[in-house]
Amino acid sequence: MCAVAITTAPVNKEMRKCLENVQFLQHYHKRSNAESTVNMIKAKFGGSVRSKKWTAQVNEVLCKVICHNICCVIMELYELKLEKLFVPKSL
Repeated sequence: MCAVAITTAPVNKEMRKCLENVQFLQHYHKRSNAESTVNMIKAKFGGSVRSKKWTAQVNEVLCKVICHNICCVIMELYELKLEKLFVPKSL
């Protein structure tokens, strides 16, 4: 981590490099999350799309994303030993 003192002096090259590194790491974490999510979806449901038309391809990918999200919710329900929140208590 960079230690930068707050002064009224103009920003020098070392301070600029430190600030750019912090900003880079903040955005890189978002990128790594997106890449790992895409890899998880490809591992579960395959990396190819079977539909031929563009609209159908988009719908297929969105369905894969929805299924992935549902799988993640179910996994967390079991991992955290939570009650099933989606079933009404009267059933």
